[in-house]
Amino acid sequence: MQIKLNPRLKKIAENIPVNSDVIDVGSDHAHLPIYLIQNGICKNVLASDLRSGPCEKARENIALYGLSDRIKVVQTNGLEKLGDYPCSCIVIAGMGAQIMTQILKGSNIPKNENITLILQPQKYQERLRKYLSDEGFLIDSELLVRDGRLYTVIAAHYTGKPYRLSEAELYLGKKSARKSADLFPFLAKNLTDKLKRIIKTKENAFDEERLLALIEADINGEKKYEKKRII
Repeated sequence: MQIKLNPRLKKIAENIPVNSDVIDVGSDHAHLPIYLIQNGICKNVLASDLRSGPCEKARENIALYGLSDRIKVVQTNGLEKLGDYPCSCIVIAGMGAQIMTQILKGSNIPKNENITLILQPQKYQERLRKYLSDEGFLIDSELLVRDGRLYTVIAAHYTGKPYRLSEAELYLGKKSARKSADLFPFLAKNLTDKLKRIIKTKENAFDEERLLALIEADINGEKKYEKKRII
């Protein structure tokens, strides 16, 4: 019996390096870990979740698929107490950027150049990108997937060398890492339409007007000087 994933989780799975030892943070019902083992992508997976309910459901699902010897479930907050487990890839998906950055800040495990991070923020992607660039996590790829709406999947690894993303890149993704040419126009249009709606209804929308100009310049391949950053 093979488990099926929704497009969002499948895109995440496609970007996990083969033969990785994976920690799936906030695994919920362990659908992703089960898929990774069934498809020979990973040797072992640790599924973690903060709440007892999802952990119990994860154990039930893992047992149903006969994988209790390959997938371990741990109830913990983020990456706490997981330092002794083998890890070459960390997946953090389905959360807001603020929670994701708190998880990354709260552990030294991600600060290893041999560990791949696969990150799928639900919102405030710009804040996650700013944290990654400020803290020396190099963004290797940015992918988009449509699953009801557009989701971003970011692959990164630690170098310890901070770098600067333009303000447009914080919102649209690191330019050299963008991989989803077919879906990028939809992402850009969603963002520019949102800014235009704000500008139309807000009395003093100077920051939004400036950001819109920067984003449109990025889309059109132009360079525009950033006088003041919003974030």
